[in-house]
Amino acid sequence: MDQVSAQARLDSEDNFLNKLKISHTRNFNNAGRKPGVENISDEVKELIAISVNTGEVSQKDAAEAFGISKVSTNQISNGNEYKGKPSPVLKDKIEKARSVVESKATSKVLMALGLIDAEKLSELSQDKISRVANDLASVSEKMREKKDVGFVGAQVIIYAPTVRNEMEFEKIEIKR
Repeated sequence: MDQVSAQARLDSEDNFLNKLKISHTRNFNNAGRKPGVENISDEVKELIAISVNTGEVSQKDAAEAFGISKVSTNQISNGNEYKGKPSPVLKDKIEKARSVVESKATSKVLMALGLIDAEKLSELSQDKISRVANDLASVSEKMREKKDVGFVGAQVIIYAPTVRNEMEFEKIEIKR
């Protein structure tokens, strides 16, 4: 076999090694960005992040509406650009949107609490009074600022087996 025919056989599509190379270059799971798809603009990222965090839409609905994956929507709504890389600008926008919603909700709760007075409560049945008290306690708890407890430390569990006294054992005498 000469050099030219050997090279022709190596370059042939029927060559087993060439078939392996072709099969490994196929994208079996359709992962990754498709050709021609552009990056999401910063404005769209902000819109997704704010609308998901304020509860206007779910992550699934946002992903479908903007034609992106659910994973991307999750990353954006958590204030990340891609693959968990935090975006300070995006996180700041999310915090501002949350604070606006929180301040509106707080003012509405305070207004509702102002409408409840002793006279109105005295007209209610015991069952309704307990429900109102429960709801007010729930509102109060939710309005409280959450504190991060953090790592408490290692827990040590000490097991002390019971010690039996010699008198508790049965006596066996052995004769020699």
